[in-house]
Amino acid sequence: MSSAQDPPIVISGGSVTIEFNVDDFQQEGGSKFKNPHKRIRSVVVEGEGIAPVVINVQNGKCTVMVNYSYD
Repeated sequence: MSSAQDPPIVISGGSVTIEFNVDDFQQEGGSKFKNPHKRIRSVVVEGEGIAPVVINVQNGKCTVMVNYSYD
């Protein structure tokens, strides 16, 4: 998980909101940001009526897809 110095990137429901510390990343252009020194350690999925699911990422590489639509 993250530490106080390294907070998680949070994607929250409702409208799509992504929270991250801009100072931790370099803008690549447009809406893309990167930090070659950081690796994904885990992904946690939780929500209303969903028990938290923790997926540990061994090699620091994964793709997380979030699908949303208008109701």
